[in-house]
Amino acid sequence: MILQKQLNKFLAPLFVFTFLLSATQADCFASISRTNPGDEIFSFACVYSKLPVASLSESLAGMMILEPDHYSASEILDLKHNGKHIIAYLSVGELETYRSYCTKEVVSQLKYSENPDWPDNFRVKFQDPRWEKILKNYIDEIMTKNFDGIVMDVVDVWKIFPDTAASKESMIKLITSLGIHIRNRNLDSILLFYNSHELFDNTLVENLFDGILQESLFTTWKKEPVDPEWRLQTISSLEKLRTKGKFVGIIEYKRSPAIIKNLLNQCRKYGFCLYTADKYLMNLYQIP
Repeated sequence: MILQKQLNKFLAPLFVFTFLLSATQADCFASISRTNPGDEIFSFACVYSKLPVASLSESLAGMMILEPDHYSASEILDLKHNGKHIIAYLSVGELETYRSYCTKEVVSQLKYSENPDWPDNFRVKFQDPRWEKILKNYIDEIMTKNFDGIVMDVVDVWKIFPDTAASKESMIKLITSLGIHIRNRNLDSILLFYNSHELFDNTLVENLFDGILQESLFTTWKKEPVDPEWRLQTISSLEKLRTKGKFVGIIEYKRSPAIIKNLLNQCRKYGFCLYTADKYLMNLYQIP
């Protein structure tokens, strides 16, 4: 017990120093002149199934979000030669049991709860330092494949934990640490995350991340309708991000032409980019 107390006395200031160092790095990244994706990307697509590179190349999307395990470094390079920004998908809030890093030991140690909407996916105890280490190792694999950046998904998992204030801070710490890790490998990397616009209230997050993808802002595939008050609050927050030059992409899971036309008008009004798809993002659709 005495040894543990002594160790804690040593680690506490070290943790503070590491956090301050990360904050300083994030400020440095913010001060470096970079082209903001929000000012140069006007269309995007997202597809998680493996498709032929030729099919992907035919898309008019200026940015494509792909499943990194499906493609080789040379395939990603071929897509980039067509002038597209190619972004890798990364789930930071869930264990995906089909990933190479996801052993039985990892699942037993880090699993928090099962995701009822996605088989073989488990919400993760993302506060655990072992999870951050796993993600950084996986990011290193992804970055060898010539991707232009990474989009982090299930970031909003912090909302399901009992102490939301503490879990929100833990998620901020995780994604900023991952963001700095990515930028240290490639300063020009595009950094995005799904949903959870509240995290942009944090200066470190704002300095590091280039934008956000918001799902189901106007419509939903679920039985319950979109809460109008939530929608208004979210639109207000996303508009503020656009005024700061951040990229705002909206993904709606609807394929009706009439609905798509209405969604496109709504997004244009606010300066958002729209992509419409099937619920599982398994097919590549025409840019509206």
